[in-house]
Amino acid sequence: MNHYLCKRVVWRIAVRAANLTILLPFLAACAGQPSLPPDAGGTLAPDVSSTQARVTRTETIEVDRPLPVVLAAAARPLESAIRGSGSLPGVARTMMLTAGEFGAPGSRRLVYLSDSSTLVEQVLAREQTEQRFLFRYVVWNFQGPTAGKVDFGVGEFVYEALPGDRTRIRWTYSFKLNESSFPGVLGPLGRFFFRVGFFDRSFAPMMHGVLKGYKDAAEGAGAAPAAPT
Repeated sequence: MNHYLCKRVVWRIAVRAANLTILLPFLAACAGQPSLPPDAGGTLAPDVSSTQARVTRTETIEVDRPLPVVLAAAARPLESAIRGSGSLPGVARTMMLTAGEFGAPGSRRLVYLSDSSTLVEQVLAREQTEQRFLFRYVVWNFQGPTAGKVDFGVGEFVYEALPGDRTRIRWTYSFKLNESSFPGVLGPLGRFFFRVGFFDRSFAPMMHGVLKGYKDAAEGAGAAPAAPT
């Protein structure tokens, strides 16, 4: 896109409407970045309160460090936490679709994967006390091989302080399949196929790898726990 034309287009849009989701596609084009996928920033997040059946998996790990140390170790860029493994792509980079940083409820970002596909991620809840931290988010608008097969996914991290300056991390992920395409169209049988062919074979090892990365980073930081006497 012509640089002078870019400036004129962005300026006119900024004057007429201070809407970030309108500006982003033009800014991306001017910067030489890929254009946004359809509805990346302009649609409402999926209604995750639906009682429709989902495919769910939970991975848990315990860390020999107190909760604050574990939270600090887990506060890393998404692209350094989720790397490609097996048939799953890693995260290449992210781009904010709302003002501010990602983390507050309602904040939204576009996630570019290493296979050139994308998805949209939005924070649903963030709750923290001295003993517990919860972070829940939804992903949808999948582009690439997953497009049309999954309506949305909901992830939830729960960090809990344990006796002895230890921490338990529980990561739960659930997918709502598109019931008008394979395998969702097969109902319970399709969800079984999805669990066996994707969750157990590819997604579960990725979840375990991310949690192990958090554990290794946390246990490599701060003082080691005291030896029992």
